[in-house]
Amino acid sequence: MLPLDKELETALLYRLDAKRSAVCGAQFRPGSNRAAADLSLAEDEYIDPADGLIHCKHCGGNRQTVVPCFGKSGYFMPRCVCPCQAEAEHQRKEAEAQRNRMESIKRRRAQGLQDRYLYDYTFANDNGQNRIR
Repeated sequence: MLPLDKELETALLYRLDAKRSAVCGAQFRPGSNRAAADLSLAEDEYIDPADGLIHCKHCGGNRQTVVPCFGKSGYFMPRCVCPCQAEAEHQRKEAEAQRNRMESIKRRRAQGLQDRYLYDYTFANDNGQNRIR
């Protein structure tokens, strides 16, 4: 008996369950990937029956993709970031950068101005009484 590769095995034994890859057109079995079988879905995820991949309930974007193994037959299905997750991560990074900037300003102000009453001395609060002569 000859050893079967995954694509041939899918074509011969699982032709009713087989799907076609959108990338290379090869047949594959959804759920035949051991890593995908062990996945637990978050409450904002679902498996789309059209392609067998994990999608986001909020934006409908992919959270899993099919990547062919170059040089070998087969594929793997890694997780990816959907558009709403990417936007949330971008906003989180911006908020963290703003918080770090404000902490840096506060630290520099504390080092430069020893007395707290001097914190209110800004150009915006200048009433014009002390003119330069």
